Amino acid sequence: MILYRHTAFKGGDMSRRLLINALEDYCTKKEIISRNQSVSFFLSVSSKGKPFLKDYPHVHFSISHSGSLWFCGVQEQPLGIDIEARSENDDSEEKQAKQLDRFMKISGRFFAEQEQDFVRHHGEAGFYEVWVRKEAFIKCRGTGISEVLSSFSVITDNQPAEMVRHLHLEEISLAQMAYGAYCSSIPMAMEDLISLEA
Repeated sequence: MILYRHTAFKGGDMSRRLLINALEDYCTKKEIISRNQSVSFFLSVSSKGKPFLKDYPHVHFSISHSGSLWFCGVQEQPLGIDIEARSENDDSEEKQAKQLDRFMKISGRFFAEQEQDFVRHHGEAGFYEVWVRKEAFIKCRGTGISEVLSSFSVITDNQPAEMVRHLHLEEISLAQMAYGAYCSSIPMAMEDLISLEA
């Protein structure tokens, strides 16, 4: 997998431009298209709203953005990625208690029992670790919000699961920038992290 990023994302049409840049870079590197071809001609959207390259079904990609961060993973296996920008830490006990209460309410609505316990024990980091893994999983499956989030768990024995329903889940290490995860049909190493800032 090659991961592409932009750290000054402003929304709107910028996402499509960044996606085209990422896909053209990937497809050129992998010799899928020549340098003078544009992937924009091949970009289409499925009935469930998932973008794909209509003449290159073996090229899979997934986009996620949070705050000013935009990421896109591209590989030749089904893929889902999700990122959540890290918030500024407020170390006051009162603020942490309110945050945990908010995370537990959201967890109670959308997470399986094991995931709720994980959030209870790991706080904000646990919540986002579960959230990005669940999002990456449903993106990889292409089911979108039709998938009931509490119908599966990305936590096993109080640890992040490496596999859910025959799909592999892995953390994307983004240091202090964001929480991130990817889901793929087979285990994939990240080949490169490319900035699209220029």
